[in-house]
Amino acid sequence: MYDVADLYKAELAIPAAFDAAAADPSDVGGHVRRDMRDRMYRARLLERCVKDVRQLLVGDEAGEDEWADVVSLWDGRCGSVAGGVGYGDRAAPF
Repeated sequence: MYDVADLYKAELAIPAAFDAAAADPSDVGGHVRRDMRDRMYRARLLERCVKDVRQLLVGDEAGEDEWADVVSLWDGRCGSVAGGVGYGDRAAPF
């Protein structure tokens, strides 16, 4: 399970960590907190979070969500299998 922060980690947190390591500040925690605050402000992160979470939960603004009707699961051996089926008590569909 992912959380909302994972959507922005590669863009904001990872570069902040590398920049902090390169700067070698005496107060690493304070340096990273201030840097993350500034990065989130510049990225307008709160506005983006609202838009992105809405997109994830509701779909496309135009009402067209290409994944809306997908009700299948991925099985590593046979590919796509029907969702909503309890395969634990019977043989797999392949």
